[in-house]
Amino acid sequence: MGAWSYKALDSDNGLDVIDFIKEYVSSKYPTLESIDLNLWDLIVAMKEDGLLGKSFEDVDFLFDNSAIALVELYFMFMDHGVIDYESDDDNLNLKKRIKSLIVNSDALEFMFHCLTDIKEGKPDMDGEEREILEIWEDSPEWKEHLNSLIVRLNNEIAKKSNS
Repeated sequence: MGAWSYKALDSDNGLDVIDFIKEYVSSKYPTLESIDLNLWDLIVAMKEDGLLGKSFEDVDFLFDNSAIALVELYFMFMDHGVIDYESDDDNLNLKKRIKSLIVNSDALEFMFHCLTDIKEGKPDMDGEEREILEIWEDSPEWKEHLNSLIVRLNNEIAKKSNS
């Protein structure tokens, strides 16, 4: 894995998530210039494509990194109103095409579960340590970033349940 910072999106696997979303949007909504992207539907598609595990018991570096990248994208949209990964091809330009995110409790709870499993070091089915923790064990920035994403997701879940 190539990475140029502690954020999941700043890695080769993170860019794979961006590419997947671009292809997902362009194939699911080929003629629409502006869409409402359903986050739960995207999660299901990522599971089917192998970017996320089919269950929480499926533990893999790619699944962990993809889950973190998805949360980073979610908060990018929440904070700035766009997913800011441009493309010269208008059909693949997420910044122009995604006008809103449809987010339900299932999507938020799924992302929260993924990130808390990572933080808690839940091992794979064979009892092996999560590779992502081995890679980032000496990075206080990565740990703080993961913690901040978990706190923000928890706050989003609380807001959803109160509304």
